[in-house]
Amino acid sequence: MEDEQMQGIYKAGLLIAVSLVLLYAFQGYYPDFMYFFSNAFPPVIAGAAVVVSGLSLERYWRKAKGRFSAFWLYFTAGLFLWFIGEAVWAGYTLILSEELPYPSAADAFWIAGYLPFFIALFLYVKLFGDVLNKKTLAFSMAATLTLTIFVVV
Repeated sequence: MEDEQMQGIYKAGLLIAVSLVLLYAFQGYYPDFMYFFSNAFPPVIAGAAVVVSGLSLERYWRKAKGRFSAFWLYFTAGLFLWFIGEAVWAGYTLILSEELPYPSAADAFWIAGYLPFFIALFLYVKLFGDVLNKKTLAFSMAATLTLTIFVVV
């Protein structure tokens, strides 16, 4: 039963991916639609990610002493903040028809989303800390910090 469900999910994902490739490949033929789609679709995807993450959170939260519950809580919170940022962006461009200022409220939500993501990453790495040696862990944290500084600055 689960294998059939997963196959259905894989087929739906493949259909969506192919559709998006075709949509963007021929975007020159319908620029007005692409303006709408490019601003409306990211909040839909971010919302779907929040829902899926929330379902995982609910699954692990039932086992309150489960080791993954805190990880999923912070990960879902980060996704939710990013979803709000995407929704604010779409609201500015599609509803208010305004050029998005920089910095904007959307930027505040996106940046705020990094904090729960890094807490989730820390908790996830901590779960498997017994398997990782200190050198690998230090390298991973240094690489994460470097990439964060590179992306944010």
